[in-house]
Amino acid sequence: MEPWSELFLIFVLVLFRIAGFVIFAPFLGSRNIPGAMKGLLTVALALLLFPAVVHGRALAAPTDLGGFVACAVSETAVGILFGFVSSLVFVGIQLGGHLIGQKMGFAMANVVDPFTEAEVTLVEEFKFFLAVFVFLAVGGHHLLMRSLAGTFAVIPLGGAAFRPSLGMVLAEQCGSIFLIALQAAAPALGAMFLVTLAMGFLARAVPQVNIMMISFPIQIAVGLIVLVIFMPVLMDIVVRAPGGIGWNLEILTRLMTP
Repeated sequence: MEPWSELFLIFVLVLFRIAGFVIFAPFLGSRNIPGAMKGLLTVALALLLFPAVVHGRALAAPTDLGGFVACAVSETAVGILFGFVSSLVFVGIQLGGHLIGQKMGFAMANVVDPFTEAEVTLVEEFKFFLAVFVFLAVGGHHLLMRSLAGTFAVIPLGGAAFRPSLGMVLAEQCGSIFLIALQAAAPALGAMFLVTLAMGFLARAVPQVNIMMISFPIQIAVGLIVLVIFMPVLMDIVVRAPGGIGWNLEILTRLMTP
């Protein structure tokens, strides 16, 4: 194979890994971002990382079509896994916001999330965008780019190892979604539970009071007040998110290293 042809195949494989990451990465994989912009970002990142990959690669580019297709599928899977794991924190925050919105009575006041094109509650959307802004402010996107670039140093092109233990680790990391959701929603849910409990006692003590009419505005008011008071809790979760994401990606890298 001619050197230029081999270099082109290597570049295409790099492109596949980065494309898989961009599609599933937090906020980068939004459907609201035009496909052309995602394509340009993918090509730009591939051009930036290509010299380092060529300099440090341990495997030669496959010469047959079957080998190249297998390598392309492997590289896409590596990118998808890294992008998926990176987005788990934001999924947990969205789930916490969804629980709060449902409890506050915002189930009928949904909006369309531009990132997923799905109907979400107002609180869920607010928490997600706030988390994205804080994540960008603390340099979380730099961590994602460094982690992606680091995969090429330890996981050679077409040489990723998909061990059985990888599924167990992914399941454990997916379980962190519920822990993050509980941390983000616990203060508001606890406060609104006490409000519901108080409304129940009031209904038994004063049956003439229309609890349904007064409970909704009280639930909304208490929920908003608690959201404001415990905003630092959400901030702390997002500020600590890059460290957790980096650790999860490091574990994933070790498991996929041949």
